[in-house]
Amino acid sequence: MEEGLKATIECYVRGFAARTALRARSVVDAGVDGLSYDSQRALLRIVQEGLANIFRHASATEVKILVQATRGQFRLTISDNGRGFAAHRAERGGGTTSMGVGIPAMRERLARLGGSLEIRSDPESSGTTLYAVIPVRNEAKRHKRRLLLQS
Repeated sequence: MEEGLKATIECYVRGFAARTALRARSVVDAGVDGLSYDSQRALLRIVQEGLANIFRHASATEVKILVQATRGQFRLTISDNGRGFAAHRAERGGGTTSMGVGIPAMRERLARLGGSLEIRSDPESSGTTLYAVIPVRNEAKRHKRRLLLQS
């Protein structure tokens, strides 16, 4: 992420679209470049896992990625026009029908940062939308602490 998270996500989405033939768009708020390393890494990993899940499971033709700053938090939205799934399975996790490691790993990554993950989908309608939220309130404190530890 040497060039910044905004550029990294945009480049990744373009490459994903070229490799998969899915139409993919991204709109990323430049403010993400000011997030802590841990928050940036979490957002990037969630984008990567979300796109991989869409490619593997959704039979989608389009995907949209939006990262926006709102009221003290960053919100990542990934939506597709593929076949949905019973999203309540992702909320419960585990059970007889495993959701794999992707969704639980996203949820855990966000929880460590005080964030959350929500997935809305329905096999009866078209598409799935993933909402990931990372609060910004402690970002400045974490950055300052990291600088002090490095000196």
